[in-house]
Amino acid sequence: MSTDEDLAADQHARPRTEVVRLWGEYDSSRHRELREHLLADSTATVVIGDMSRVVFLDSTTLSALLRIQEALGREGRRLVLDNVPPPVRKVFELTDLLATFDVL
Repeated sequence: MSTDEDLAADQHARPRTEVVRLWGEYDSSRHRELREHLLADSTATVVIGDMSRVVFLDSTTLSALLRIQEALGREGRRLVLDNVPPPVRKVFELTDLLATFDVL
């Protein structure tokens, strides 16, 4: 039988995740929106950016994602990019940033 201490320890052991669905084209005009969405839930220890509907991102967006990742890291949180479409994944590969991000 679990005690209250066991339950509290178990809750702290599991990361709280937040899935943020990203869509469309990302360039410098959408950095603020991207930052607001990915940093919105301050209780999530893992923020998952679902990129399945992203059709384009440019190098300035990669820079914005790096800054978001750093901001999350300072708070003991992390950014995970999921469902990255092949054309978008290619941008990460060409810029040698694929290994910098946690990409599923």
